[in-house]
Amino acid sequence: MDLDSLKGKTLDDALLGELKAHVGTITTTADAKVRAANKESAEGRTTLKAHLAKALEKLGVDDAAALDGLPDARGQAEALAQFDTKLKRAEREGAEAKTALEQMRAQVSAAKRDSLIASAASKQGFQDAAIAATLISAQVRQEGEDFLFDAGGGKLISIEEGAAHIAKASPFLVTPAGQGGQGSGYGSGRQQFQQSKGDLGGNKSERTAAIAARFPTLPLS
Repeated sequence: MDLDSLKGKTLDDALLGELKAHVGTITTTADAKVRAANKESAEGRTTLKAHLAKALEKLGVDDAAALDGLPDARGQAEALAQFDTKLKRAEREGAEAKTALEQMRAQVSAAKRDSLIASAASKQGFQDAAIAATLISAQVRQEGEDFLFDAGGGKLISIEEGAAHIAKASPFLVTPAGQGGQGSGYGSGRQQFQQSKGDLGGNKSERTAAIAARFPTLPLS
C-alpha cells in the first residue's frame, strides 16, 4: 500500500480497513523476522558455547578466565620449532658419534687381528713375515671378540697353533736352523718357488704368485 496516496483523502471505513490490513501485514512480517533472528542468535550462541567448551577441553582449562594464564600460542610454536631443530641436531650428532665409534672398534679389531698374526708368525721363524702373515690371515676367523685359526673340518685353534701348523706343513717357508733369524735367507725353499712360479724374494706381486703356486686354493685377495 502506497501511504502517499492517502494524502488529502478522508479516512472512511474502507480506507481504514485497508490501512489496518497493511499495518497488520507489516507487523506480521516484522514479527517473523524478529523470531527468525532470535532463533539464529540462539543457535549461534549454542554453537559458540559448544566450540568454546571443546577448545577449553583441548587446552586443559575449566573456563575462559583461565585462558589468561596460558602461554602465548605463537611463543609456544616458536619454542616447539627450536626444540625440534635441537632434537634433529642431537640425533644427527648421535648418529655421527655412533658411526665414529663403530669405525674405531673396527680399527681396534683389525689392529688386534694383525698383532696376533704378526706375533704368531714371528715365533715360527718364517723367512718372509709378509708371506707368513698372508698365509695365516687367510685362515683366521673371528668368533665374537676372539680371532681363531681355521684348521679345517670345522676345527678352530689359536692363531699361534695355526702358525705352527703352517710352519710344520711347509718347512721350506721357515729359515733353516743355523742360518740366522728372520729374513737371513730363503735356502732350498726359495729355489723351489723360483722353479715353479713367482719369487719369495721378489716384490709383492712375485711373492703373491709364489704363494698361489704353492697353495692354489688359498684366497689371497
